[in-house]
Amino acid sequence: IFIPPVIVFPQEELEEARKQLEERNAKISELKESLSQKQADLKIMEERAETFRTADEKSASALRAAKAKVKELKEQNRALQAELQEQRSSLMVTKIRAETQEELNRREIRQIRDELSALRRIPPDASSAAAADAL
Repeated sequence: IFIPPVIVFPQEELEEARKQLEERNAKISELKESLSQKQADLKIMEERAETFRTADEKSASALRAAKAKVKELKEQNRALQAELQEQRSSLMVTKIRAETQEELNRREIRQIRDELSALRRIPPDASSAAAADAL
């Protein structure tokens, strides 16, 4: 049976090696803690990003709905304006017809008045003779 020789290090080297090992273990613990903190920060940032993304999607959806409503209202407005213009045109035609009829009525009334005035100026005997002549 082979027994390897035991190497004996000087105490100073052992102490130095232990010190370096402790320093490295402390550094590893520090790095693990820092990594854990950074992972927690990353998770928080991912949650915030998701919140913003969701809010952005909701905003975009609301904006699309608002744009659709505006488009619908514009179309309704155009239709109402067209109908209003049609009604105005119809009203103008009616107004012109009424004015024309009114003028015709005034002329007819004037003509009837003129005829009545002419009949009043004719002496009573002449109106009988004029009536007899008409027969």
